Amino acid sequence: MTAVLDDRASTVLGWLSRLPLLGAYELSMILDEDERATSRVLSELHRNGWLDAGVASSPELEPDRLYALSSAGRSEIARAVGISPSVLGQELPVDPQELAYRWARVETTVGLNRFVAELVAAVHRTTNLRVEALRSLPRRRAKWACWPAEVEAYGCLRADESLAPFFIAWDRAAAPFHHRRKRLSAWYAFSKEQQAWGHEVPPILVLCANVNTSAQWANAAQASAERHADRPLPVLLAEIDAVFSADPLDELWRNSETNLEAALTERLNWRGQVPDESHLRALANLPQTASQQVPMRSVLAAADTSERRDPMSYRQLGVMEKRFIDWLAFHPLLTAEDLSLLVHCRRQQAQVVLKRLNEADLTKGIVKRKSDDGCDETYYFLARVGLEILALRDGVPVRRYARYAAIAAAVNGWHGEGRLQTLLRQFDHTVGINQFCVRMVGEAERHGATAIRWLSASDSAARFSRGDAYRWLRPDSIVDLSWHGTTRRYFLEWDRGTERIQQLREKSFTYAAYFSWLSNNGVTEDCLPMLLVVTTSTSREDLVRRTLRSTFQDAEQSPEHCLTSLISLVERYGSCGPVWLPSSANRRQPLLMSEAK
Repeated sequence: MTAVLDDRASTVLGWLSRLPLLGAYELSMILDEDERATSRVLSELHRNGWLDAGVASSPELEPDRLYALSSAGRSEIARAVGISPSVLGQELPVDPQELAYRWARVETTVGLNRFVAELVAAVHRTTNLRVEALRSLPRRRAKWACWPAEVEAYGCLRADESLAPFFIAWDRAAAPFHHRRKRLSAWYAFSKEQQAWGHEVPPILVLCANVNTSAQWANAAQASAERHADRPLPVLLAEIDAVFSADPLDELWRNSETNLEAALTERLNWRGQVPDESHLRALANLPQTASQQVPMRSVLAAADTSERRDPMSYRQLGVMEKRFIDWLAFHPLLTAEDLSLLVHCRRQQAQVVLKRLNEADLTKGIVKRKSDDGCDETYYFLARVGLEILALRDGVPVRRYARYAAIAAAVNGWHGEGRLQTLLRQFDHTVGINQFCVRMVGEAERHGATAIRWLSASDSAARFSRGDAYRWLRPDSIVDLSWHGTTRRYFLEWDRGTERIQQLREKSFTYAAYFSWLSNNGVTEDCLPMLLVVTTSTSREDLVRRTLRSTFQDAEQSPEHCLTSLISLVERYGSCGPVWLPSSANRRQPLLMSEAK
């Protein structure tokens, strides 16, 4: 008689068929047991051929061993529930292509699994709730599917005889606003189709990357609701950090129409039944060893795929390579020295990493002769293959990513190629900003400060209201520093003396209006950002200072938040050195000294 798996092992396989790439910690939360006990079960299933395992490699994640069904495990489960492996793959994300997709988006996969585990653990702590269903959804959506496109998971809670179904959508910070609007459009299109839910599509829980993206989601959802007033679609928003720092059932969830937060059970729509398509088959009588042999053609196909260069190669990159790609996507034309300072490695190591990335066509370099010492220097930027990897990681179609995301890459002939071309045309300006910000980040850390973020010109643009109209502030860059428990934002303007006086006045006026808008919206004097202007000569600096004083005083704002310096001084003494001239003084001071005052 063939030995069968016990109920606990079958339960583990059931969860791994629904949530690929679970780690022992998340699975132990779901099972409500000690992590060591869960690790033993996973190891045994792995030895018996049921599971494959791999280690997550990402700057955003701690290294962890993740598990998914093996090919043999998929075949055994399909046979146990009486369907073919291909039909099983339409219901659950267990196909090799699905697993490869989740490895390519490992940050989203791990984040989603952690949220599901936290939610299940929270339900365990209640007395009246239980989990009816929770599963990650296949990327390839069949026509009969009972879920909309552009969602990552489906879940359902039960309280007595009432059911509360919902979908889960995971947001990535680098995804452009246009992509968020497209996702909403897909959800509304689903609600108007002939689908199993009828007129009452379950709410969609959107896990927003941060406060800014949450505001984008709210604005897009409000606009969509106005266009589809006849068919409302409940979209519930919460920030990822807020959910993980509290309890997913807590008062964290708000709809697009209000900032009032409520408990998840209050926001969900409860009903008496859900469509049959949303139920899954139970697993039972599984053999102790998954001995199904993989057909040779599948082995050969897998080997052939591994040799092709495609976006799935993101899994093969190490943490250092992924950091380099991220930096070059948002800040093109960095050097090996710049990157070594940003990721805290030796220059020689940075050169080795960049050589590998160049050989894989993920990045490219342009060689320029430096004016100070006459030596050649290579400046790197993202290539098209690198863009494809990041687009897949963030779940955005690659051409949409190239056109709308705040990145720059070599994508000749595509919408969005002009972003990199502009930076290359303004080469000295771009490199000057990069070098200043890299030095600022490094020097701030040596002074005990922490660089929270460095934003490019594309990411720094901000819209604000002035009277009945809107204006745009477009700094050259932004650096946020945390020092002595407070965080201060620094706007950078890199002035090479080429702008006419009228352009200088207009830009100064925009800054003054923006500071006025911040003050009118409750930002106190000590929390206002600082404006740093670096220019070419003392005469130009005097002109900049007079212009700033005039426009800020006209806007009834203090020019004390404006500091000026010279390129030559910054290059000699550093970004945080005694090179900054306040508007009301004639003696230069260090950057962080101005913060202390």
